[in-house]
Amino acid sequence: MVARADWPQGPARVRSRGAVDPQLVALRVRRPSGEVVATLIDYPMHPTTVARRDLRLSADWPGKVAQALEGAPVLVLQGASGNATWDRDQDVAAAVIGEVEGLLRKAQPERHFQLWCQARLVALPAPQASPAVPWPLRRAFGNAVVLLRESAAIETRLRIGPLTLVGIPGEPVGELGLRMRPDVLVGLSDGYVGYIETPEHWDAGAGEAVRTWFGPGLAQALGLWSGPP
Repeated sequence: MVARADWPQGPARVRSRGAVDPQLVALRVRRPSGEVVATLIDYPMHPTTVARRDLRLSADWPGKVAQALEGAPVLVLQGASGNATWDRDQDVAAAVIGEVEGLLRKAQPERHFQLWCQARLVALPAPQASPAVPWPLRRAFGNAVVLLRESAAIETRLRIGPLTLVGIPGEPVGELGLRMRPDVLVGLSDGYVGYIETPEHWDAGAGEAVRTWFGPGLAQALGLWSGPP
């Protein structure tokens, strides 16, 4: 069963600039008997709701969601959440659990579907500090990235029935998730190339640009941007 819907009243909130991708996606595999085999959830929101003063390792809201729903395995993925924060007064995990269960109750089973996976190696553009970084530090920033990062990244596409998951090795912002529809972005997948901002925001030093490593060409190299919509 595959269920997806925009959830504008959900806990994700923009923290810098641009749109938040409000889409919640849930996939559940069951046996003909009705027994649940596994559940997959994708929601675009940073898993950083635990207070900074708490020094214990934590799986944060994805871990709480998985723990509450588990019996069969539950995998909670981070979508295009580079610019998404949360409402600290809300029980984020409880809200996600309730919405997921509501979506899956309405979903119809897919009995015949395609299943395939495709991966490609993407050459990364040269490191480039954002205009939001003070200019005396930009050259040092680029040199540090060259020393620490690989020259290529992996993008993965996984097709499960009507759902295509696109694994991106970084943190794309919500506008990129909206542009990729009907495909669903999965951030922090198979590596890390930093934040991925739209070229427009990068050129202006806005949004999450200050956290990026590879300039405005990264979104284009990963196939997330092809110009104005």
